[in-house]
Amino acid sequence: MEILTKQVCSLFNSNPTFEKLGIKLSDIPIERKRTENGFESNFIYLDTLLGKIECQLQTENQYRFGNFGFAAHTKLKGKKIHPVGIPVDVKDKEKIKEYRKAVKSISPDSFLARMDDNEIGRVMILEFGDYQNYSNVISQIAKGDPSESFLYSYRSKAYALKDVLFDKEERSFGFIEADIQRYVNSDEFQELKNRYQTQEEDKNTAEIDISEEEAR
Repeated sequence: MEILTKQVCSLFNSNPTFEKLGIKLSDIPIERKRTENGFESNFIYLDTLLGKIECQLQTENQYRFGNFGFAAHTKLKGKKIHPVGIPVDVKDKEKIKEYRKAVKSISPDSFLARMDDNEIGRVMILEFGDYQNYSNVISQIAKGDPSESFLYSYRSKAYALKDVLFDKEERSFGFIEADIQRYVNSDEFQELKNRYQTQEEDKNTAEIDISEEEAR
């Protein structure tokens, strides 16, 4: 974990691309989180043109253990899993529509990006389908939890009916060009940069006004 954290942080040392993008490590110290139930993660914070971003660093084993093992988030207050009830009549279109809506409201969209080993600047993007997104949410339960067996049966039934219950299927965007330099020079990025600079100027002006008022 320490090696992973050092490697990630080293990416921001005199990095001209990140400088052009307005990305830098925040002054907030790295937070190393270790809990009694075995959850482990390091948090670093980035300052970007879109605001402050929290990045959670975990090894693959730590990620799985924190989502599906003894350290799963279901032990935390407010993290209990409440799966949406599967309609009794799967031919009832209104009930299916309500089910899909409820599922999407608690399922974040998930993507998997992989760099092309053979060609720099190409990325394979895989977009998960509605079933995969929802399954990932309801799978995050600690081993030994009383509802573990129920959720296993629920997932099995949902999978058997996934073509009926779920709308969006998994799909691949294939290889796309990830040309950072082109993006930095684009009108889209320039507009974002100008908007950020305007916000910073307004913020600084407001702080000056407050300071002058306090001085009086």
